[in-house]
Amino acid sequence: MILIKKNYYILTMDKYTVFINWLKDNGAKFPGVYFKETENNMRSVYTRQFIPKDQQIITIPEKLLITNQMGKNTEIGRRLINLGIKFNSPKHAYIIVFMVEEMKKGNSFFQPYFDILPTDLSNFPIFWNKNELDLVSGSSILNQINDRKNYLKEDYKLLTGAIPKFKNLCSYSKFMDLRTLVGSRNFGITINHERVGAMVPMSDMLNHKRPQMTSWAFDNHQNAFTIKSKENIFNNTELMDSYGIKDYSQFLLHYGFIPDNNIEPNGKNPNEVGILNYPKKYSKSIVYLTMPLNSCHEIKKLLNFYYREKNDHTYAISSLINLLVKQLDQYPNTLKQDKAMLKLNSIPRYSNRHNALLLVSNEKKILQHYVELFFKIIDLLDMDKIDKNNYLKNLSNSDEVLYYFNNLQPILGIYNL
Repeated sequence: MILIKKNYYILTMDKYTVFINWLKDNGAKFPGVYFKETENNMRSVYTRQFIPKDQQIITIPEKLLITNQMGKNTEIGRRLINLGIKFNSPKHAYIIVFMVEEMKKGNSFFQPYFDILPTDLSNFPIFWNKNELDLVSGSSILNQINDRKNYLKEDYKLLTGAIPKFKNLCSYSKFMDLRTLVGSRNFGITINHERVGAMVPMSDMLNHKRPQMTSWAFDNHQNAFTIKSKENIFNNTELMDSYGIKDYSQFLLHYGFIPDNNIEPNGKNPNEVGILNYPKKYSKSIVYLTMPLNSCHEIKKLLNFYYREKNDHTYAISSLINLLVKQLDQYPNTLKQDKAMLKLNSIPRYSNRHNALLLVSNEKKILQHYVELFFKIIDLLDMDKIDKNNYLKNLSNSDEVLYYFNNLQPILGIYNL
């Protein structure tokens, strides 16, 4: 039985009660879980009993799904196909077409689902105001935000250019809202050998966690979308999904939040920082750096670029350090100031300000890490060969300084120390 927490608004209880009944009346099954929406725009699903590993937790019949194929089958969808319109995100666009046509009815079969979709999307950076965008000043996410806005605007222009009446059905503002909802909530599934994008009621309420505690798929034998446990899950535990391995900027841009911990169980750190003032002769697009050194191919390429300029090892490393320091100077605050602010715990978690602070402080950590690393390497270059070798012998095999001299430097063709 699904429970609704009693400490939420009556209005929220009413719409969720209607939503629950709609799900159950149409064959959905979700024993042992309940869900809730809190005032800070967070929606969660919780267990109300122990769930063993490999147990099916949620079953949502196909009739409750909204897919891009359903959008293609509408009158507008068929006209778009006949006109040969090529969207940037075709699956998302056709899902929106279907939702818009259904929403205009007012009594759509999917109305209980539409009624519980979030209406406050201010946590997504494409909706941030100037003061909020100033919080990420210096970060390459500003470029990504502008690119995303232009990307979405192009699809809306394609829609309204091909179907002028679509403007009357869906304003650009509403399109942005729907596109954000679809982009952050849809699942890529296979139904009868056809790959589709799908909005899956209730299943789209699961928040993100790594590593995975659940898995999902469309089961053609059950004709339903299913979620199963990948581990034993105890009573009163938040039921969560994995949105995949992404860096902080992608989480913020596409999902409107930044996770507490983004380090993989194997120690891999998917976070990255974009270098804005890179040499134009080097690249035509923003250069992204990751950690650790053995996973950052751009460092090798940048060093090679600088080394070829003067065939000078110290010059190459010094030029790289200068590039990193220039990027650090783009930010209005220092990493030390960011850490002090985070330590105060005075900024509400998941607020735009907190997410912005996590993003830029993480970028600065990567930059500062490489500045300190390459200063160490320059110091070693000033040592005589015996002292340098003695120093390197005392380093662990995982030390990045050792990795540089044993692996990266030979690849660059730099041998004279």
